[in-house]
Amino acid sequence: MKDKLKKVVKEWKFLIMFLIAVVIYLTTIQFVRPLYVNGDSMNPTYSNNQFIWGTTYNIEGRIKRGSVIACTVYAPDRPSADEDGNLNLIKRVIGLPGEQIKIAGGFVFINGNLLEEDYIKEVMVVEKPQEFTLKEDEYFVMG
Repeated sequence: MKDKLKKVVKEWKFLIMFLIAVVIYLTTIQFVRPLYVNGDSMNPTYSNNQFIWGTTYNIEGRIKRGSVIACTVYAPDRPSADEDGNLNLIKRVIGLPGEQIKIAGGFVFINGNLLEEDYIKEVMVVEKPQEFTLKEDEYFVMG
């Protein structure tokens, strides 16, 4: 009986390992995706040409200020956009739904309060002050 079991396992070993690999692959692509950092806008958190893994499950409702997210925007004029004009970006969440955002003098204000950004090395240059209020389904990202 024991020899028979060993023989069956030996005969099916490749198929079992292949099926395990397929299950791992399918599970991985459902929950994570590889991301390639293109540019220096997220320095020092992420560097140009850095490879990272990002989750693909819906995180809506769990997004907090300071979270780093991957998002897709339509930008057909950008050289790194795909054939459909979509561009994957890695950005930091700055403003949450319903908040008032003001960018002036190189600083970001949220609902009138200065945003403390210890990860920023340089003062942001803005030609003219900008002010807007986010809708209930909008986030403001930078980086």
